[in-house]
Amino acid sequence: MVKKKILILGGSGFVGANIFKYLTKNKFITYSISRSNGYDLRDQKKLIELLKKNKFDFIVNSAAHVGGLPYIKKYSADVAEDNLRIYINLYSALKNIKNKPKIINLISNCVYPHKLILQNENLIFDGEIHESVECFGLSKLVLIKLSKYYFHQYKIKTLNLILPNVYGPGDYLDTTRSHALNGIITRMIENKDNNFNIWGTGKPKREWLYVSDISRIIKIVLNKKKFFKDFDHINVAQNQSYSINFIAKLVKKFLNYKVRLINDLTYPDGALLKQLDNKKFKKYFNNFAFTTFNVGLSETIKYYQKVIKL
Repeated sequence: MVKKKILILGGSGFVGANIFKYLTKNKFITYSISRSNGYDLRDQKKLIELLKKNKFDFIVNSAAHVGGLPYIKKYSADVAEDNLRIYINLYSALKNIKNKPKIINLISNCVYPHKLILQNENLIFDGEIHESVECFGLSKLVLIKLSKYYFHQYKIKTLNLILPNVYGPGDYLDTTRSHALNGIITRMIENKDNNFNIWGTGKPKREWLYVSDISRIIKIVLNKKKFFKDFDHINVAQNQSYSINFIAKLVKKFLNYKVRLINDLTYPDGALLKQLDNKKFKKYFNNFAFTTFNVGLSETIKYYQKVIKL
């Protein structure tokens, strides 16, 4: 059996590093590139050289310039520009490659119209993205459109996996860059003896995906031809969400802290609800067992208790 050759973009980041480790452990021939090992994907030249030299079967694209709400508000132009350059460079680099690898794009569910109660794949272009994440979400919408255009003209096959909020061991320690749940854990561990501020009203509800579940799903995708007939996008979804306030209370309980939880209203809220429709996911991944929220949260807290130096 010929082993599949995989290129991971953004392989040193939170999600990409987890995928690289998992696929390598499962005997895939796996390459990882990111700015940390000299591949700035905003510059296309080195990427083209790498693609010509190696016959990759798949590209897993987890590359992105991303951060929390305060971060992307402050650096909105840079976030939009960097991500657009990365995604256009990727598809453009593949135009003249003879044996074109298939692409798996990892896309945040902030691409959906903010007024949707349930985020269904057929409604992804039916409204405006919430302004708090617009600079990031619009670049991801462009990425979905690129997958369509480049299939029609250059026969590049793509699967876009639309993800909810991701959490788990290995995210940034910088709370301005980490995902919301990891940021709550980090800040609460560091503020054991003080009041704990929840950024915003705490009412927005989010769906959460444990980071290792992404890797397990990608392994399934890599082994099934049915995902790459042309281009498509699928929610990675459980159809279940939790409020920020609920999560803060649960983290407090797991840590067994006595901190007082206070909502800091100087921070903006995002959309009130981001919950993904899981009908299409169940069609393709009917027997997939997600990591339960309590188990994932427990493992994440254990990780941060080890790495945070008080």
